[in-house]
Formats: sequence, structure tokens, C-alpha cells
Amino acid sequence: MNCKLKLFLSILFISTLILSLFIYFQINKFNKPYEIVEHLIVDAEKDKEFSSFILSNNDQNEYIWDYFKGIINKREFNYYSYTYKEIYSLKYKILNANRTQVVVDMYFYDEMGLEIERKRILLEKVDNSWKVRGVI
Repeated sequence: MNCKLKLFLSILFISTLILSLFIYFQINKFNKPYEIVEHLIVDAEKDKEFSSFILSNNDQNEYIWDYFKGIINKREFNYYSYTYKEIYSLKYKILNANRTQVVVDMYFYDEMGLEIERKRILLEKVDNSWKVRGVI
């Protein structure tokens, strides 16, 4: 009996470990586009000439980058703060981890905390890496 209990607990432990690793990697895959947006914002704040996160085969990539930099650096409109993080359930993240396109909404607020603008960043997975396709 003792041997069967040890075997059961070992199998339970290994199964839990495998499931936990699966969930961890699925969540990381789901969150990757948001990490790209974060890097894009940093590049824009530094007023870089170009960002490697913009899809390079797009004819309008220079326009997209200049427009996004203008938004972040308050040249397009004035704002007090912004946010771009979305809250999704664990189930949603696991089921949607293998997507190839995603839209990240950025919300801009005034000093009172009221939303004054929303911009949508379209990201596409190209050659196993996420790139910005457009900003609307």
C-alpha cells in the first residue's frame, strides 16, 4: 500500500509539474505582443529614428513609426497618462496563445482620469516574431 501511495503521489506531482509548465509557456506566448508594445513605447520615448518592432516590408512603416512617436511624445494630441494592458482570464490566455494577429488598445487619459483618446495597435506574427502592422 505504501508503495502504491508513493507511485500515485509521484505521478500526481509530475502531472502537476507538466501542466504548470504548459500553462506558463502558453501565458508567455499570449503576453508577447504586449511586451513588443512596451519596447515600442520605449523606442518612441527615446525618439529613435526607427524601431525594429515595425513590420519592415510594409510600405508605410515610416509613416506608422512617425505617427506612433508623435502620439507617445504628445505631438499628435496632449494627454496626461496612458495604459495598454488588458486583463484576460487564464482560460482565455491558454486558448488564444497561438494567435497570429492581435490588436492592443491604448487608452489615453486627461488629468481627471477621463479617457480622451483610444488608439489601436495591430500586431502580426511574422517569421515567429511579433511586428507592428499598423496604428489606428
